[in-house]
Amino acid sequence: METKIQRPLKRRLKIHNIPEDISTDNTEDTLIAQNPDLAIEKCEVIPKVTYETKKHTRNIVIEVNSHTRKKLIQNNVKIG
Repeated sequence: METKIQRPLKRRLKIHNIPEDISTDNTEDTLIAQNPDLAIEKCEVIPKVTYETKKHTRNIVIEVNSHTRKKLIQNNVKIG
């Protein structure tokens, strides 16, 4: 028998309609700079993928912990 302790999952969040100049490299810095009142730390937001829809809108998927996710959703955060 072997026991395995589960680690908490990081939830994914999708941000719609981001500008062209935002990429996976600078998403974290932009989010922190535009929302200083949320007190988001540097390692709490992990950008995963940026993609474009058929209607030519750009979206980004980020991975966040549950506490940061609540902050972002409650304040209806926008990038750009």
